[in-house]
Amino acid sequence: MKLPAFVFTFIVCVASARAQTNDLLSVSARATVGTGVNDIYASFIVEGSQSKQILIRGVGPSLTRFGYTGVLLDPKLVISNQTGTIIASNDGWSTPPSNEAAVTTATNYAGAFSLGVPGTLDAALVQGFNPGTYSMQLSGSSGDTGFAFLELYSADSVPRVPYVSVRTFVGTPSNEEYPSLNVDFVVGGSTSHTFLIRALGPELGAFGVTSYLAQPILEIESSIGAPIASNTGWGNQSNPQPSHSGG
Repeated sequence: MKLPAFVFTFIVCVASARAQTNDLLSVSARATVGTGVNDIYASFIVEGSQSKQILIRGVGPSLTRFGYTGVLLDPKLVISNQTGTIIASNDGWSTPPSNEAAVTTATNYAGAFSLGVPGTLDAALVQGFNPGTYSMQLSGSSGDTGFAFLELYSADSVPRVPYVSVRTFVGTPSNEEYPSLNVDFVVGGSTSHTFLIRALGPELGAFGVTSYLAQPILEIESSIGAPIASNTGWGNQSNPQPSHSGG
């Protein structure tokens, strides 16, 4: 039996002093890619006055090395600017060879896991982004569907990406087609930073979304799985102020 799935947006943004640099080193969203509106969509903002090198990956086939099944076999990435103009895309990280070299260098710099041997169908690109707002779309190249990671990594020391949001369909952990959305993020630096993390469902109704998640549940854990904070209604209870040191 298919269980219902609903539109859900996850947002993490820096709420601490803007003078801090390299706050968000990476953000990785794990979800099921469908077709059309069921693709994974994400947005990010680049601040400052300099171009920022960013590695973006849509990982599917390489996940089988880690025991994942039902993966997206042929991911495709499309990057657009705030006017909706497509500025970059990739449908196979090792093509052309110059992209393979750039992705490999950026992957090593960011400390991300390798995409394996050239020729795998994972999608990835690295590019300089001027200050502004950008969107990412991860889909199946041939209309295929499956489980995938949509990842964003800082690929240089230039600040900074203070905001990332991910929009997808979510169900429940037992919903094999659209399970819960999981997002990992890495905090850089040597001091504690304050982040605003939001899980939006009902608010999306104001923007014309009908099948929104009526009651999002937000749970934050450390890298070892220890609970840090949770929330099931931002206006109904006192909100903790979770922060985490870099590393």
